[in-house]
Amino acid sequence: MVVFFPNSPYIITDLFHLVNLGEMPLWFDLAFLFSFSWKGLILGFFSLMQVHHVLIIKFGETKIWVLIALLQLLCAYGIYLRRFERYNCWDIVTNPQSLFAEIAGLIANPLAHPKTIGVTAIFSLVLMLSYLTLYFISYHPRYEKQ
Repeated sequence: MVVFFPNSPYIITDLFHLVNLGEMPLWFDLAFLFSFSWKGLILGFFSLMQVHHVLIIKFGETKIWVLIALLQLLCAYGIYLRRFERYNCWDIVTNPQSLFAEIAGLIANPLAHPKTIGVTAIFSLVLMLSYLTLYFISYHPRYEKQ
């Protein structure tokens, strides 16, 4: 799950490709891309919520919230690797040396990679706040069945 989870929020970054080519109105492309991005993000978060609740039962709430925050951070880094470094999830199997060299370079000298740190931090914050919003709306005690 962790390897493929970044694919869900990664779809949002497809909005970077919006350009007006004149064939269709820009608003049509925006509505189309946003619709699929939103659905992908929501489905990814609901999948995460299912795993979240199973793990809470097994390990306790505090530990799992730390794990969820770490997962969002890793997901944001995965989005960076895909969008800016052009890696895919299958590179773990097909091109592990290059992928792990990229990761090791960041770990060895994080200050030499301000774009990586910035993009990862911003996406991590956005993902975590989005997940928290959806989580607390979905599981607010007021909405639970009596």
